[in-house]
Parts: sequence; C-alpha cells; structure tokens
Amino acid sequence: MMFKVTCTLIVLSLSLSIGYAAQDKDLVGVWLFDEGKGNIVADSSEMGNDGETEGDPKWVAGKFGQGMEFDGVDDMVVIPDSDTLEFDEDFTLAVWINTKATPPSPPSIITKGYHDTSNTRPWYLLYYRPAGTITMYLRNLANQNSVADGTTAINDGKWHHVVGMKAGDEVKVYIDGKEDASVPLGGKDKYGKSDYPLVFMRHYDRFLAGVIDEVAIFKRALKEAEIEQLMEGVSSMLAVNPNDKLATSWGTIKNSIR
Repeated sequence: MMFKVTCTLIVLSLSLSIGYAAQDKDLVGVWLFDEGKGNIVADSSEMGNDGETEGDPKWVAGKFGQGMEFDGVDDMVVIPDSDTLEFDEDFTLAVWINTKATPPSPPSIITKGYHDTSNTRPWYLLYYRPAGTITMYLRNLANQNSVADGTTAINDGKWHHVVGMKAGDEVKVYIDGKEDASVPLGGKDKYGKSDYPLVFMRHYDRFLAGVIDEVAIFKRALKEAEIEQLMEGVSSMLAVNPNDKLATSWGTIKNSIR
C-alpha cells in the first residue's frame, strides 16, 4: 500500500510540474501561505522567490486553506530582490485580502522599490488608500508617475480579489474581477529594477493590517477571463497538463501530501 501511495504522489508531482511549465510560463511568483507554521513563505512557482516573515504575522484561515494575518504595526513578508521580479514589459500583481483597515497614511499590499524609510525608482506598488480603495502606482527613473486610483472600498472585513497590472500603454486595477481603474502609462521603464526586496503589507514606514492569501505575480497582463479563473484559486490555472489528459487538482495534491 505504501509503495502504491508513493508512486501515486510521484506521478501527481510530475503532472503538476508539467502543468506549471506549460500553463503558466509567465508566473514568476505565487505564495499560497499554506505552510501553517514557521517564518518561511514559499514561492510555489519555479522561480524560487521564497519570502521570510518579519514582526510576528500569524498563520490563520485564508481564502483557500491557510492565509497570513498582519497586525498593521510591524508585520510583513520580505522576498529578496530577483531579476524575475523586475519588469520592462507587461506584468500583473494579484492577491486575496480581507481587511477593515483605515490607516491615516497609505501603506501597500505589494511593494517593490520601497523599504525601511527610503525608496529607489523605478518602483511598483499595489497601494492601499486610507478609505480602503486600491491604487496601482508606478514611477520611472524620470519621475513620471502612472497612478490608477480605484474607487471601490474593500475594507469591509470580507475577502476581495485585488489585481494591479501594466497592460501595454495602460495601468489598471481590478477588484473582484471588475475593472476599477485605468489610466495611460506615464512612462516606460523596467519597473522594480533595484536591489530592494519585494515586500507584502508594508510601504515606506507604514504597515497594513489584514489577512492575505494567494499572492501571484505574472510577467504578462492577464485577460479578464484569466482574472476570473484566478479568482477560483491558483489551482484552477495550474490544474491541467499540456495535452489536457491529466486534469489534476492542485488542492487534491496539497491535501494528499500534508
């Protein structure tokens, strides 16, 4: 029996690897927060962009399985700088978040280019405004800004899917699968190109309280249909291998190896 289970897990693991490479070659980071313990937040893509917690964020129930709760005081996740997190073409940031926060000054859900009390351009931020709205904020080396200010407040203590992207000559925000903001790109650059880390739930010296789950970053602009699919869980985008013959559920695999 043990031999059969082991062989099954090997086959499923190989199927999963094939699905990743074929279905989402543009996935440069995905953090599922399903570890449930410890201070390492693993990147489940092939890029190895693992993060480490700072402060004392808590492992809690997430949108899918486990998530991570941040206190808004000093909790964050820090992922070392990598070329895979720097973009001179289109890219997409996506996250599930549950928050009631009304901070006096805007923190950020996802930040690349700000850390400690300094910044370096060209940066990208998935900004959280005091009223609970979301901004996708880019600034290039020439100090040209691209600021897509959403209008939908998400600070109601419910789960919301938040997406920010650079799509051609536009910068966009989507909330729960619906476009919430779109502005012209202020200026092209390689956004995120710096030695600074990627950080979750902090901007500058400001921290955001709430729970997050399934952070995903793609080096392309997702289509609306892809965003809707992503809202069903990362597993829905990674569940089928190239020839559609092994439709293996990521969730089933995760449950089988816990």
